Amino acid sequence: MNGWWKVTIKEVSHISYIDVYNRMDCCQQRLKNAQLSLDGTLIGTIPQIEGTQKYTMPVNKDGMLC
Repeated sequence: MNGWWKVTIKEVSHISYIDVYNRMDCCQQRLKNAQLSLDGTLIGTIPQIEGTQKYTMPVNKDGMLC
């Protein structure tokens, strides 16, 4: 699986966190080790979240993982 998802924000915005929602009906392991990038820079990797519906990744003022 090498799926990806992209969001384009058309104006300068402050991002303080990114919420990633997991499927609860099946395939929860697909998000294990998923990488999150902000403006082309890797800011973090989602750990194993099986059984968790939402994972919140905090982002600092420099666009890096808190």
